[in-house]
Amino acid sequence: MKAIKTSFGKSGIANYAKAIFAGLIFGIVVSATLLCVFAAVILGIGKIPYTAIPYVVIGIFSIGAFLAGYISARILKIKGLMFGLISGGIMFILALIGGFVFSTETLSLLTLLRLAAFTLSGALGGIKGVNRKDKLKIK
Repeated sequence: MKAIKTSFGKSGIANYAKAIFAGLIFGIVVSATLLCVFAAVILGIGKIPYTAIPYVVIGIFSIGAFLAGYISARILKIKGLMFGLISGGIMFILALIGGFVFSTETLSLLTLLRLAAFTLSGALGGIKGVNRKDKLKIK
């Protein structure tokens, strides 16, 4: 099997893990920032229906999963769909664990919606990250 060289320099599972970890960190930071902005908007407006909040949070975390898949795939430059799905899946698992630990969340239809949104967003981000053409090359 031919070794695939990534932008980390060497091939291997450790490089895949580093790229996924870098993407996850970026996606989580962006998600947390957007959640803070959303919380400030809620405090400012004060009239957002309680039933809409979970869907907005899913949308925010989907943006983070998209960026996690995008960054992972941009670093690795291969298999964007696979690494995007992995990134989105890990973000879902982290959100699920956080929901169980910090609230009384149970498994529901909303959990399946969260799984679909995170993995689909991560996969789309991975595909976009691999297929991005650099317009400007600095030598």
